Amino acid sequence: MKRKWYEGWRPEGAIFPGEGVLIAVSGGADSVALVHLLKSVAQEMNLRLCCAHFEHGIRGQASRADAEFVRRLCAGLHIELIMESADVPGLARAWNMGIEQAAREARYAFLRKTMEAKGLSALALGHHMDDQAESVLMHLFRGCGVGGLKGMEKRIGPLARPLLNLRKADLMDYLRETGQSWREDLTNAQLDTPRNFIRHQVIHPVERVYPGVVEAIDRLSTLAGIDEAYLEEQARDLYRARARFFAPGVYFEAQDCPRALLSRMIQRALKDMRLPASAETIWRIMERPKALDIQGGGRAQWVGNTLYLTRTGYRPPDEQPLANGARLPGIGRMCMGECPPVPVKENGFVQVLNAGALEGACLRTRRAGDKIVPLGAPGSQLFSDYLTNRKISRPLREALPLVAKGNQILWAVGVGIAQQAAVRPGDRALRLQFVPEEKAQITTEDETDA
Repeated sequence: MKRKWYEGWRPEGAIFPGEGVLIAVSGGADSVALVHLLKSVAQEMNLRLCCAHFEHGIRGQASRADAEFVRRLCAGLHIELIMESADVPGLARAWNMGIEQAAREARYAFLRKTMEAKGLSALALGHHMDDQAESVLMHLFRGCGVGGLKGMEKRIGPLARPLLNLRKADLMDYLRETGQSWREDLTNAQLDTPRNFIRHQVIHPVERVYPGVVEAIDRLSTLAGIDEAYLEEQARDLYRARARFFAPGVYFEAQDCPRALLSRMIQRALKDMRLPASAETIWRIMERPKALDIQGGGRAQWVGNTLYLTRTGYRPPDEQPLANGARLPGIGRMCMGECPPVPVKENGFVQVLNAGALEGACLRTRRAGDKIVPLGAPGSQLFSDYLTNRKISRPLREALPLVAKGNQILWAVGVGIAQQAAVRPGDRALRLQFVPEEKAQITTEDETDA
């Protein structure tokens, strides 16, 4: 009866008709069942199948026996097999990481290389519903958000998981009914990894009280994925509308922003800054501390309802002579040319200034001791006081482009001009236009969103 049910199996949502598929085969029940099931639909779906086996060099003779088993399996099914071996313990020492992580890194590097060499578009993995339940619990115990509860996806990029709707017990029953053996990895019974511990000491005991717990976690994962997709879409659109990029980082206005979207906007900003976007970090930022240092060289700062994420130790570029234009890397460039002495009032990035006042001026950012004689004011004042009076947030001041001569500010771009730089009828005038650099050299996740 089970075999008849499996004859109707289809990898919907994971593998698409006409694809070239690389199947990662370890020799365990999951991957062996995956090979058989994909083989059963290959002709109907016009799939081009190839198998790959990576021998880690960890379990000695048992690993070599696994490799031989996979070789015979693929030969019997007439599927091409690509094999590779590596000294993972040696790689772990060289890469300064744990053996489990080194094995994963080396294995996926081999699989990516094989996919590229064979011109394949999908990498089929044997993850099933039990794996999904374990992953969701691992994410939960680490303090994840809704995004962690959705677990693994059937298809993300080239990674395909066609077995996520099946229990491991079902896969083993299927293999028994077809007379197909598989290899057992005895390390899966050891409790020295979080996944094995959760499998044997958490899920199995709970199943005795709640027999349908794995299926229940799978339903939770599916519902969480639906909610997460909607919230991510809303957060993406809001972030695109509000995020502003400047040389030290990124900032956005959080006024009237629901907390469910705010957390996701913070996550996007952290990723744009290439800073750790853990649930704990996001939670701490949402508590709105006055300032928070972030692991990896970042700083979060709330000014009213605006969140600023900046790089720790940002150093502004050196000053540039204003003659014939100038550029501040990461901030923007100044264009200039002769024009009639008619002031500009509608565009903060364009000004018409007195040419004589600009002789010997430079383009730079602020310095200690800067002063300004504001247009229409009775006298000079500290530039820092001027910025405070104009309500310019402190994080923005570090990358504010200035036209200055000595310690005298002639034009603070987007803020205001000095009295001595103003034009009068008959003056020789120069038109200055500041062109900000796009996103201050930060590449955003949205640029690759499909």
